[in-house]
Amino acid sequence: MRGSEVQILSTAPFFSLDPKMFSPVPADIWKFEKGISDQRADSLLTGPDSLELISQLTAKVSDLCDKEVIQLSVERTDAGDGDRVCLKIPVDSVFFDKFFNGCHGYRAQFYRSRENGSTFNRKVIDSIAPLLVAVISKVDLALDLRKAELSIQGSQSKVWLPIDSFAIETDNLLDISRWRKEPFKGIYLPMPNDLYVDFKGTFILREADGEIKHLKPIEERAQFLYERGYT
Repeated sequence: MRGSEVQILSTAPFFSLDPKMFSPVPADIWKFEKGISDQRADSLLTGPDSLELISQLTAKVSDLCDKEVIQLSVERTDAGDGDRVCLKIPVDSVFFDKFFNGCHGYRAQFYRSRENGSTFNRKVIDSIAPLLVAVISKVDLALDLRKAELSIQGSQSKVWLPIDSFAIETDNLLDISRWRKEPFKGIYLPMPNDLYVDFKGTFILREADGEIKHLKPIEERAQFLYERGYT
């Protein structure tokens, strides 16, 4: 993070939750280029549905809580005035693919609308946050526990793919015209070697309990994902 602006933000969800929002993108829209195998295409067009994906991720985090395999770190702003908790949650390839690349999954909800995607992201955070707090409470983290909890639960918290996922060229592509914009990374169906759900907490002020406005606020990120399919 290159700099920061102090702003006190609400930790309430950016949009109210309506389960009807989480319908899949229809198969005649969530289409694939010819490079993808029939087996993978079929998998990405079938369930579990969006809420079940969140439930499965929550169950995975719960199962991993005592196994010391969730990687933790603390990231500081370049200005040095705030910190956030980051965690890498390992998952299997089938879940990873459905969660991020499937018609019920994370990016599909952002394709439907920025409201859908933002609400889905918030639902994920609210579901796994108590478990992540339990994880960090068992380790010697370079951050006060109370601030770590605020970071995990904060309004700018998010999950995403591993950072270099869209840097790997692939023949497995979505055939979605809105995301076919240079550099065309939104149509990728990433499957990195290191499979995990990348949790990034909210930056919290070091000298107070307020949140720090991110360089790419959650609302701006939602718009970019809606328009391009990646960030």
